[in-house]
Amino acid sequence: MACFIVESGSDPDHVAFLLRLAEQLGLDPRRHRCFADLGGDPQFVGSDRPIVLVPDGADGGRIADTIAFAERDGTHAHTIYIADTIAPDLYKRLLRTGAAEWTTWSDAPRELTEAAGRRSAVSDRGGSASGAAKIVSFVPSKGGVGTTTLALETGIHLASHRVSTGSGAGPGEGLGAGTRAGRRTGLRVAIVDLDLQGGTLADLVDVEPRFDVREIGGDPDRLDEHLVDVMTSRHASQLDVFASPIRRLGPDEIDPQIVFAFLDAISGRYDLVLIDTPHHGVPWIDNLIQGSDAVVMTGGGTVPALKQLRAGLSRLGEIAVPTEKVAAVIGPCDCDLIGRVTRRPEIDKALPEYRRFYIRRDVAAVGAAHDAGQPLMEMAPGSRVARDIRSLADWVGGLTGAPSAASSKVPVRRRLMRRARS
Repeated sequence: MACFIVESGSDPDHVAFLLRLAEQLGLDPRRHRCFADLGGDPQFVGSDRPIVLVPDGADGGRIADTIAFAERDGTHAHTIYIADTIAPDLYKRLLRTGAAEWTTWSDAPRELTEAAGRRSAVSDRGGSASGAAKIVSFVPSKGGVGTTTLALETGIHLASHRVSTGSGAGPGEGLGAGTRAGRRTGLRVAIVDLDLQGGTLADLVDVEPRFDVREIGGDPDRLDEHLVDVMTSRHASQLDVFASPIRRLGPDEIDPQIVFAFLDAISGRYDLVLIDTPHHGVPWIDNLIQGSDAVVMTGGGTVPALKQLRAGLSRLGEIAVPTEKVAAVIGPCDCDLIGRVTRRPEIDKALPEYRRFYIRRDVAAVGAAHDAGQPLMEMAPGSRVARDIRSLADWVGGLTGAPSAASSKVPVRRRLMRRARS
């Protein structure tokens, strides 16, 4: 397993420490003076997702070069920057590359051990070097806009149908838009309901909710393959559901590190993990959203609902989520006799910079599916609402066809700790 240390200007003792640590973990460390030298090393060029370690310099000024390297070579290498401190704005830039992480010197042994372990586990499974599912978070801007139904039906479609793996629809191409290039069979999909006090996801497909965070007992290390299997509700051969039983939980019983460790544990099992986030705000949701490959924000089409949707989208910008990773879903929308969304020009004008999908109102089809505990995609695949959701699903499915932030994703549990320290 290839490992490279870029040591220019670093403390020799720090470099020696990293060399010893890498060798103890069974890595094959090689030293280079600067990032430019890596490109001339045939072993680096020929390695599959090598680990690049960057010890900070005496003046702490190596972070800018590390960010530039991660932006340039992020699809090839995974970079770990080691420093006791890092400025919050620089940390955000590092994280947004999707190809690098930061750790302190005290945490370096654990971080490198976990990085090496993730790569070994992927190799044992015969998977890609990334070893991580794409993660898409469904985020409601207000309650009652059907976010859970959208996440579920998107997963149903992608798990059971051939899906596109192109670049996705452009802004405003919600109805009937989708990718055309590159087709593949159904994806392995997990849907995770993070309303841990009892969401409705399990009821919508009539499965037993088994994702009980109290089973982990406050110890994320208990999350082995067997425990994950116990918490899995199987809906179909390609689709699993993780939903919590309805019960009252105190604030101390929802440990965000357990949630993030759980997402880490399941990421190697699936091509795609869809997360239904709760409407009530919890601080660690921002970290999850920042670590997602894409964010689907849902909202209504009325003037007050659009204001809330706009505020939610602005909030994504405040936490450094790029606009190109965001889709705005407006629904349920009223339509005219020939199926055109009413007030669509006004909504387009209000959200010009975002990719938009419109979900038309179909009370009868949605209500019948919910009452039967069956997916809408199976009960009424030809309905307007099903066609609209397929457009959204095509865009989400297209995320799995090209390298992105998740291809070298820093585990979300580590991201949570990074943000807390910064």
